[in-house]
Amino acid sequence: MSQHNSRPPILVVEDELLIATEITSFLVAAGYQVVGPTGHLGEAIELAATKPIVAALLDISLSDGDQVYPVAEELMARDIPFAFISARALEEIDPVYRYLPRIAKPVLREVLLSTISDLLSEQAAATETLP
Repeated sequence: MSQHNSRPPILVVEDELLIATEITSFLVAAGYQVVGPTGHLGEAIELAATKPIVAALLDISLSDGDQVYPVAEELMARDIPFAFISARALEEIDPVYRYLPRIAKPVLREVLLSTISDLLSEQAAATETLP
């Protein structure tokens, strides 16, 4: 599902249809374009590697028992900021990624939009400091 709005595209990786629909509706209502959503690891990696996205929201546990960490690696390689969306406790997240932003489930609209705003602000600040 791709929406054409005025704000930049955000990748959504979430395997629970109800949650994916809710996240998508929050983003679209705020004017963002949505890439995805998808709950399949292979498709998520492809979208992360090929789509012109500016940020991503990643559920850690995907369908078929896959975990989203390979998508996180792809996003990090492309310098695309992201946040995890998870009901997991911090201790259950791979230690390599514990410092990254995490949105707890159930997802609250205000928290989601604030996190996206923070991700985009950090990215803009990092871009401004480049020579």
